[in-house]
Amino acid sequence: MKKRKILLLPMLLALLLTGCDKGGESQTSQGGGGTTSQTGGGTTSQGGETSSSTDFFVDNGYTKTKGWPTALIGEFLSRNGITDTIPELSNVNTLYYATSEDPANYDYFSLAIPGSDRSSEYKNKLTGAGYTIKPIDAAFAGVSRNETIGVTLGYLKNYEGAPDALYILFVPNTPDSFGLHLFEEVRGWPTEVITSYLRRVGVAETLPALPNVTKSYYASMMSDGEEMLGVFVPGGDRSEEYGEVLTANGFMSTMGMYFNPEMTIIVFDKYFAKSDYSIIEGTLFIIMASANAE
Repeated sequence: MKKRKILLLPMLLALLLTGCDKGGESQTSQGGGGTTSQTGGGTTSQGGETSSSTDFFVDNGYTKTKGWPTALIGEFLSRNGITDTIPELSNVNTLYYATSEDPANYDYFSLAIPGSDRSSEYKNKLTGAGYTIKPIDAAFAGVSRNETIGVTLGYLKNYEGAPDALYILFVPNTPDSFGLHLFEEVRGWPTEVITSYLRRVGVAETLPALPNVTKSYYASMMSDGEEMLGVFVPGGDRSEEYGEVLTANGFMSTMGMYFNPEMTIIVFDKYFAKSDYSIIEGTLFIIMASANAE
């Protein structure tokens, strides 16, 4: 199997979790009526405001601003050549945003809006603007009218250490994009989808199923021009259980990855937990296959 850059999990951490680009670098925001200096673990606005909720968002790489960041969103759309629009959520006082520090490699625009649950309200805004939106576990996801923007949104409530907030993530919907907007729901474990993927990339071997799966979500994704398959199983951590299934079927394990004896299939996983501030909870399995074992 060809060696490849495994970038998927870091990307999905930005897509599925509340935190983006953790770190304490100093930033300055002028995004929609307020100016905020952000340094390390605290934030001080021009009015001298500090709070534990501000600390949480700042610690997770967000920058504080007043009102809807129309200009910043416009910059995000412009640099990606996107003509579809992102609708505004009205009556927003304070919000937090994060965007890619390396948009040429991978771009996104993330919003955190503390307060009450407005996910249904914004879902309706998106639908009214021509977006196609579907539920993905406890979140919503979809694409814009011309399928140039992928969006994921979800509300986190009563998470220890995290303020109640609505999280919205936008990504350019390109062949190399990652996001919940790519996923489709299926009953049980998606055996037929997985088999079809393996045959499509020229692999004759099979992948055993994870038992006792009521529903799952799958998505075909691209990385460095090569196709891979993501399977998300909502609920508790199924990583160890599936590892045992793979091992029982002859797969070898090293560095958290499982390889079949022919070295044509690689499987690795990530459990997204509430303690990670994930807007969905469950286990994501990444399946990479190639007929050329190396």
